[in-house]
Amino acid sequence: MKSKIIKDAIHGYISIDERFFYYVDSHEFQRLKNIRQTSYSSLYPSSLHDRFTHSLGVFKLGQDAYDSISKNTLCINSINQELFDRYKDTFLLACLLHDVGHSPFSHTSEYHYFIKHDDKYIYAVNKRLINLLNSKHFENDFSDKLKGKKKFTPHEIMSCIVSLSSLFKEENNIKIDKELFTRMIIGLPYSRICDVPKNEIEFKNCLIQILNSSTIDVDKLDYLMRDQAMAGFKGIEIDVERLLNSLILCKNSKDEICLAFKKSAISVIENVIFARDYEKKWLQNYGVVLYESFLVDNMIKKIEHKYENLFTEESLGITGIELPKTGFHLRLLCDSDVFFLGKQFITDDHYVKEYFSRSCRKKPIWKSEAEYNVSYSEIGDSLKKKLNNSISYLFDFFNTRNIRSIEFTPIILSDETINELVKDMEKRAEDDKDAIEKAIKYLNAFKKTFSNFDIDFDGVLLKANKFKSGISKLDESELNIYFGESQDVRNFRSIVSFLREFNIPSDDNSDCYFYVFCNTKNKINPIDFINKLSSNLCA
Repeated sequence: MKSKIIKDAIHGYISIDERFFYYVDSHEFQRLKNIRQTSYSSLYPSSLHDRFTHSLGVFKLGQDAYDSISKNTLCINSINQELFDRYKDTFLLACLLHDVGHSPFSHTSEYHYFIKHDDKYIYAVNKRLINLLNSKHFENDFSDKLKGKKKFTPHEIMSCIVSLSSLFKEENNIKIDKELFTRMIIGLPYSRICDVPKNEIEFKNCLIQILNSSTIDVDKLDYLMRDQAMAGFKGIEIDVERLLNSLILCKNSKDEICLAFKKSAISVIENVIFARDYEKKWLQNYGVVLYESFLVDNMIKKIEHKYENLFTEESLGITGIELPKTGFHLRLLCDSDVFFLGKQFITDDHYVKEYFSRSCRKKPIWKSEAEYNVSYSEIGDSLKKKLNNSISYLFDFFNTRNIRSIEFTPIILSDETINELVKDMEKRAEDDKDAIEKAIKYLNAFKKTFSNFDIDFDGVLLKANKFKSGISKLDESELNIYFGESQDVRNFRSIVSFLREFNIPSDDNSDCYFYVFCNTKNKINPIDFINKLSSNLCA
């Protein structure tokens, strides 16, 4: 078979069978060149890599992983080469197209696929995917997971829809198991299906885990290596060759086929966990990174308020959507489209202006969770309790007033916000008035604190999740270690002692903390600010 060679900055030369270039060369996949991979550029300016190169990297790692498990898995009689050959193309195509439905600015804005829509619309999007597959088994498993509060990310759902509705329309030389393809991208394992051999279902579930698992998969491996290299931060090195070469399918204590790593990879697995934790704690949850995401989100809200329904299946494709009253057709939606439309508001909205000009951008009073924790530890227990309760109340209050599917609603700290609540209170029933009055009281405490430090009352309150190691997400069925035919397969958690030291509960039992952003010429001591804010909230 003919192939093409692509030189990648992370993995070197990537060989791609020419059959896959039908998909690589498509409008939908080429669009990913204009979708930035991360929102880290405010912290690391060179972090400008895109979803296109990431997807090629995942394809490369998928090739290596598949070759390793097929080579290493010779001791299981129920799995033969025919099974590997049958699903290889589907597996590699899922690796290649797993992000083809990603929204502009990646995770920062993907929830806009569902914004402004009620549960009926979200149900309709999910139903669209179900109808495209037309599989009762998939529908049952998908629905069962949703009932169990499983969250399928919007970009994964959209990647499946774009692939099934557009890219798989025309005949190609690749035979695709569309249901396995979809399950791999959204991370939905098969439940037991009576008319399919048990070993085949277990084999497919292992393939799903290689692309989409809770801790280690080829998607995460590529972005950890790529984010570190392209941003330029000195993180933890991952010996990906050693890790993937150790992959094997074997039988567990329940006589089920499971994915495992040979014992030689234990040290690399530890490094992957540490690398992921580092990126989550010091990049994803860093104050200026969260604020950048807030500014992008605000800009998109302005655009959607004017044009509506920017983030749709149609806007991602070549057909596109028409922007009302402009005569423009928006096609292959990407970052630059949002930049162009957002600039129309640069003189009308100071948060849009902040995005395009760092000279007027607000800064956090504390920059990281570590700095917050030091400041928080300096106040008394009664003040801690009041601070936690007040901040939690404000975020719960504003979240209930928002119909958006974002986890934490940003709170604008300003006289305008307070005045809007005062006007709203006049129209409400007595119970609602009490809730609004309480929110106003807490906002006035922030206003007083700003005044205490001679800061204009024009700030932003953002909530963040406290750091919790990725190992806490580890499913008991994942990260198995193979010690050889003479010994049992063991779960990684049971054999590595350092994991017992992770996730020590904080003294306040809170899962979240917060950032305050404002404009100030003077350096503010975070300990003094937290102390004064807590006192004002108690007043």
